[in-house]
Amino acid sequence: MDEEYQELENEYFELAARLRAKFIERFLMLEDFLTEIIALYFCPDPKVREQFYSILYPELFYAKKVKILFDIIYSRFPQEIDVMKPKKRELIAHNTYRNTLAHSMLDRSTDFVKMGYTDRIRIRKYSRGRITAIVIKESDIDKKIEKMKMSYLLLTNIEDAIRFDREFLEVYAGGAGQLSENMQREPD
Repeated sequence: MDEEYQELENEYFELAARLRAKFIERFLMLEDFLTEIIALYFCPDPKVREQFYSILYPELFYAKKVKILFDIIYSRFPQEIDVMKPKKRELIAHNTYRNTLAHSMLDRSTDFVKMGYTDRIRIRKYSRGRITAIVIKESDIDKKIEKMKMSYLLLTNIEDAIRFDREFLEVYAGGAGQLSENMQREPD
């Protein structure tokens, strides 16, 4: 391999690391916060919560944490079940995307690397006995991060409802800026 190609390949590897990390680090913050909310619900006492959190965090996968959170929501806020179902799917979709980024092989095809892209990578995803090439653009990751920010906002509001024993949730139902009527936040 010539030096020019080697430099392109090194830049490609650095781009792949940066793009993957950009999403995965945000995802880890979301997962950490999800764990904190579950720990808060079951252990309001800060000392016990810290211990519970340290036990819970490494033992449960993200999907199980989402299930526990929604079991809490469905039992504590049954009037919000219809609004919350799509939110559960969104939280699961973040994990699916994270798994795709984390567990797919970087496509090192010479033809793709030689293109010299500075805003995209191509990965090979293995699923059901097949290999699929997927191009991941930085703009795609940015859009996914924006959706994840909305999920973080949702979790913030769930945390408030649990922490302050409120009988409502403030969530964006149907898109940014829309609140379900029975979820309007009352002034403090």
